Amino acid sequence: MRAFSEPKLESGIALVGIPAAEWMREKGCEVVAAQEGLRLFSDVLFLDGLSLGRFYHNAREVVRHAGSDEGGAVLIVLDGEVDVVDEAATVRVGKGHGLVLRGGRPIRLLSGNPYGLVELRLSPHRGVVIRDGISLVPIVAESASLRLLLAVSSVILNVAGSVPEDGWASTGDVLRAAVAGVFDDVARSDNFRRPSNLLVDRARRVIAARSSDQEFNVASLTALLAVSPALLHRSFAVLGTTPLTELRRYRLETAKRLLRGGGGSSSARAQEEAVRLAGFRSLRAFRSASRGLDDERGSAFGIMK
Repeated sequence: MRAFSEPKLESGIALVGIPAAEWMREKGCEVVAAQEGLRLFSDVLFLDGLSLGRFYHNAREVVRHAGSDEGGAVLIVLDGEVDVVDEAATVRVGKGHGLVLRGGRPIRLLSGNPYGLVELRLSPHRGVVIRDGISLVPIVAESASLRLLLAVSSVILNVAGSVPEDGWASTGDVLRAAVAGVFDDVARSDNFRRPSNLLVDRARRVIAARSSDQEFNVASLTALLAVSPALLHRSFAVLGTTPLTELRRYRLETAKRLLRGGGGSSSARAQEEAVRLAGFRSLRAFRSASRGLDDERGSAFGIMK
């Protein structure tokens, strides 16, 4: 019989402000910028190499740090929507949809409105095979394996406080089998192997390299990739986004990073220089793009209103 670690449950967490931010930081998620208005509701279970959490919060930007002992993770959005960003890609995940990612690399979670999600992290060598090439792979809400994982996760979190001591091993086996099904489906899916995804990956690398050039636009991207505009737009549409939206997001992220790196200087000249380095023609253009991206995001869920 294999060794089984003692489960740890944190249920009914409800925090606001700095305590909420500190609690999230302990769980590997750092809230960026203002924390005073932060509100958090959560349940978290640590079970034999698995970390299962259900989170509702209103943080606009969270950096999710991945430890060296993390093999991979599945995120499922319960309410609202969130943009998930790593060093080379951005994926918008809407209500009911999910995302599979490899461990060992940080990601950013961005949303203009409150949202809820289920997150399952797993350590390597726990009976779940994570294929090479899985980075940020979206899973549609209609996926049977995703629906099963969401159902299993919800039931486990709801009844965790009453599971008998001798029932945890089988509970962990059920949860592990459900998450393994998601990773297996992703590795076999057309969405994982689809040529359009390869084109999007190429496009995102070009955007990352050229976005600071103020003259760079979607037409430039199309020319550098040597593909038709229609093919490029169809490829991005598969992931629920567009080339222009991706370019704007990347420039916005770069500008915000540069502005933070400047120590929050209120100098209009310093801010203007930062946004120009990110590829915007002016501070006004940056603010307009930022408002436009916020307008695209979904509505908040009731509990946070």
